[in-house]
Amino acid sequence: MLLGWRKSDLIAALSEKTGIPEDEIHFSVGEQIKKEDKILLRGGVSREGEMGGAAFFAVVDENGVKVTYAGQGVPLCSEVNPHDYPLSWADYCVDENGNTVPR
Repeated sequence: MLLGWRKSDLIAALSEKTGIPEDEIHFSVGEQIKKEDKILLRGGVSREGEMGGAAFFAVVDENGVKVTYAGQGVPLCSEVNPHDYPLSWADYCVDENGNTVPR
């Protein structure tokens, strides 16, 4: 399976996850890992012209681009564990009981 992603698809997915309008999204992809059936993306996102921002994780598969996490804190386990993101990206997550646990 040949997978890839387009900038416009990632912008739409980031806008959906963060609530930032598509024309105000500023992002960078810091790491991309290609697997057999998906591509994992890690990067940063902010509103154009603003300081700061958030980290994001996204998965690209046959269904398109989906941002599963965008934030500054510890992600929910449900946002990271199903997609097999590397432990180096997030070695802890918050479980369904609100506890921070090792992945």
